[in-house]
Amino acid sequence: MENLTPKKGDDDSNDATPSKRNSSGNIVGYLKEKNDAELIYRRQELEVKKTATSIGGGKVQTRET
Repeated sequence: MENLTPKKGDDDSNDATPSKRNSSGNIVGYLKEKNDAELIYRRQELEVKKTATSIGGGKVQTRET
């Protein structure tokens, strides 16, 4: 019985685009933005904890991940 599905080597068309690699500059920029966003989030979280402890005078419940 014949196999009706074409094999990868039998394809004569060159329409396939080569895969692109991310440049290291893009990766470094992404990681820098991610780090900056995390720092801002942590500072805001600390501010909330400070205000909650000064208002409530007790222990603040935090969500641990």
